Amino acid sequence: MLMQHLCLIDEDIELRRLVCQLLQEVFGEVYPGALVVPFGSTVSGVGWKGSDLDVCLLTSAVPSQCDDTGVDYSLVIDMLRSFTPGCTNIIPVLTAKCPLVKFTHQPSGLSCDLSVNNRYLRWLKTVSSTFQDIDFDGSLLPLFIN
Repeated sequence: MLMQHLCLIDEDIELRRLVCQLLQEVFGEVYPGALVVPFGSTVSGVGWKGSDLDVCLLTSAVPSQCDDTGVDYSLVIDMLRSFTPGCTNIIPVLTAKCPLVKFTHQPSGLSCDLSVNNRYLRWLKTVSSTFQDIDFDGSLLPLFIN
């Protein structure tokens, strides 16, 4: 019973998809052909209500390993502030191993972490799929992802 109240339901997942779609539309104006891709617990199926939304802005066909080459983070931040409705509490964390921008999407109440050109998400997707294949009921997967 408790799990039903904590796990993401279809409406939660749809809300996260809509936030990604909004970001896609905004960043597509500056970075033609760019993709906004969700990753992390939302995609792996182990997300909880209240967990953040991890997204990656892919501005080139081949993402680098947390390499911000060619990315103007001040432009990304300005796009969030000026052209993305409802984005507040925008905090750049550019000294992290994998630079990102934290923000809150006020209308949905979601805390978001936006990275740029992050190959880690592709690796994580592969690892998650492998553990899901091994661990049929999914009980061990959160231990390895965190």
